Amino acid sequence: EITSAWGVDLDVSLYITENHGILFSYLGTEQSISIEGFKRLSTGLFGTERGYSLTVSLKNPIFSLAYVYGLANQRVNFMLGPSFLPLRTKYSISGSDSDRQGSSSKALFGALVGSSVNVFHRKWWFLNVKVYYNWFPTVDIGPYTLSGTDENGVRQSTTFESENTQMSSLTIGVGGGMRF
Repeated sequence: EITSAWGVDLDVSLYITENHGILFSYLGTEQSISIEGFKRLSTGLFGTERGYSLTVSLKNPIFSLAYVYGLANQRVNFMLGPSFLPLRTKYSISGSDSDRQGSSSKALFGALVGSSVNVFHRKWWFLNVKVYYNWFPTVDIGPYTLSGTDENGVRQSTTFESENTQMSSLTIGVGGGMRF
């Protein structure tokens, strides 16, 4: 289970009127899941167990286009709009006769809800605290099947079953920018 990951968030807000605008947002994150030895094959040298290793990397930039409503000269802002997540999954399997790497891609559509409050609000620049929630439907990752031969020459295999994973994200951060 992934509970947190680093990310880069870039936003551009264009106000059409004093209180109404459009937000273009990019949130780039990379998450990695490592599963080691979910089935042991045998005992190797010095009593160490030899097992399978599965690493799954998720690269998921999130693109959003949202309506922005600003209060008090854009010091407090609320956002709502659609989000797009082109999910790229890469996997690497080792410890079996069929070591391999691969990838897959899926497109997910969701929604962005957020708010920001300017802590410092000057004529040409600002510093704010922001909270965004990107909702996306769940996605299945897997299944992955691995096979190998133990020390007795017996062929064994194991399957990492498909895992239903939530791709939604909560972003809490500090931002700064220029006002034009």
